[in-house]
Amino acid sequence: MVKYFFLPVFFFVCCLSAKAQESPAVIFGFVSNIDSDQMVDFATVFIKGTNNAVETDKDGSYRIEVNSNERITIVCTRIGFFEKEYTIDALPAGSKRNVNFKLAPEDLGVDIVIRESRIEDVGMVKEEVTELKLLP
Repeated sequence: MVKYFFLPVFFFVCCLSAKAQESPAVIFGFVSNIDSDQMVDFATVFIKGTNNAVETDKDGSYRIEVNSNERITIVCTRIGFFEKEYTIDALPAGSKRNVNFKLAPEDLGVDIVIRESRIEDVGMVKEEVTELKLLP
């Protein structure tokens, strides 16, 4: 009677350990502006329906680990650009896949003014507009 109890438990534990040993797949690539081909920094790349997300570095590159053997949708978003997404078929464990995003700029109709402020003479604040920039 005891052996009939331990056999299913042993089988279940073996299945769990085999699943835990699967290594994740890796998706990597670059995010660039479709108009100028300049790299887009600080764009968010995430797996739809999960909390798995990364941010591109100053060179527009990213690397994200995903569950292997699952079909996923990878999404790239950045303020000032339209969101872009790709659906990727299941990747084998330990594999790597290159996915590059080209984001189209979105005209938000917002102008941003960057000002310099400094304190002079008894706490008076003097502000001066030195440069205007339109940020994506």
